[in-house]
Amino acid sequence: MNRPGRWLLMLIILAIALALPAAGSEKPAAEELQANPVMAVIAGTRVNVREGPSTAHKSLGQLNKEWIPVVDAAPGEEGMTWYKVLSWKLGEGWIREDLVDFSVTYEFGPAPVLMARIYRDLGVNPAMTEEQLGKPERIDQKVMDIDWKLKNVTFIKLIYPEGFVGFWRYERGAVELSDGDFTGGMEGLGGVRFGMGKEEVEAALGAPFSVNNERYKYFGAEDFWYYSTGIGDFLVCFSPDSRVERIIFSLNIP
Repeated sequence: MNRPGRWLLMLIILAIALALPAAGSEKPAAEELQANPVMAVIAGTRVNVREGPSTAHKSLGQLNKEWIPVVDAAPGEEGMTWYKVLSWKLGEGWIREDLVDFSVTYEFGPAPVLMARIYRDLGVNPAMTEEQLGKPERIDQKVMDIDWKLKNVTFIKLIYPEGFVGFWRYERGAVELSDGDFTGGMEGLGGVRFGMGKEEVEAALGAPFSVNNERYKYFGAEDFWYYSTGIGDFLVCFSPDSRVERIIFSLNIP
């Protein structure tokens, strides 16, 4: 990419970042997370994820340092805040505030905020998607080799009357949300509601990267910074009367 192109891309990313929740040194409160969940990093290894916001609650299992969606907060023991997180391995659980690092997330621009919204709306594994959207009409699965490093990857597609949600399940059991496409069947996705006008969408997500045939295209800052995970495409499609009628997304996964 030439220098003018790089500067244009940086300006677009900055515009999107300003439209989404701003970074801050303070950890987010429950009200903030309920409206705008975020991605954060587990600060340590063998961190217990518990059924409720205290050590009195049963441990669901342990997580090591990794990115994780944070969707809520609650007061706990000794004046410490506990955060509700989503794990493909353990489901919903709670982690103490000193074991959740929010400082890393915001350095990567707006994509983690959009990612966290999608995870909140759809879940981080097929079971959580069924909890959110109900039982699908059918589940399609096929196994493929992606390349010489990624073999026996299971592609899982939960088919609903008005769309689908896709996952990759790796050979060792890890699961990644991969893509989705909906024309309804839910209020909305990623902060965008069906029936929204264009101005409302731009208020929620910022100015689109491109506009083509009544379609707004957004992409993640990771695409610029060369990170392997993040939003690949987030497409908002409008009807002839300029109302949201379809939402499509794909995630950049290794």
